[in-house]
Amino acid sequence: MFKLIATLHRKPGMSREEFLKHWRDVHVPLVADLPHLEGYVINPFLETMDDKPPYDGIAELWYEDREKFELSLASPQRDAARADLAAFTDLTRMTRAIVEEHRII
Repeated sequence: MFKLIATLHRKPGMSREEFLKHWRDVHVPLVADLPHLEGYVINPFLETMDDKPPYDGIAELWYEDREKFELSLASPQRDAARADLAAFTDLTRMTRAIVEEHRII
C-alpha cells in the first residue's frame, strides 16, 4: 500500500471544535472524491504523553501504487481538496510524507 500521511494543525484562533467540524463535514467529502483513492483515515488528536500536542490530527490517504497516487494528484478533485485545507489548517506547519506500508501483524 502506498500512502500519503499529513500532520494537520488548526488555523491560529480556531477552536478544536471548529477545526474538527470543518475537517469532518467539509474536507472529508472532498478527499473522499479523489480518483483512485483506496482508503482514507483521519486521526484527530486526543491526548499526548508529553506537555502539548505537536499537531491536531493526522490524515492518511491510501493508494494501490505510486502511479494511482500521481493520477490522483493531477485531478481537479485534488485541487478542490487542497484549496480547502487553507480554510481550517495552518499550511505552514503541515508535514506531508509519502510512505510505503509494511504490515507486520
